[in-house]
Amino acid sequence: MQERLPPTLKTLTNPQEVEADRVNRVRSHPVKKLAMKFIKDESGATAIEYGLIAALIALAIMVGAGSLGNSLNNQFGRIATKLDGTAG
Repeated sequence: MQERLPPTLKTLTNPQEVEADRVNRVRSHPVKKLAMKFIKDESGATAIEYGLIAALIALAIMVGAGSLGNSLNNQFGRIATKLDGTAG
């Protein structure tokens, strides 16, 4: 009578069977599955990239608005100076 062992307890002699059994046990481990899922998940990286792009766009708008404001201030200053010269 031959004793039947569960697959995890059976004695493997073929090196390919040993490796296949090891790979199957590692793949089926819940912590390993969770870790692999976390490593493969790129949604966080994508959100960070979009955040950086939004920050750069906001910075460009602020610099452009500041430059436009200075330009308009200078232009109105020149107009005011000319109007003051003609009024007197």
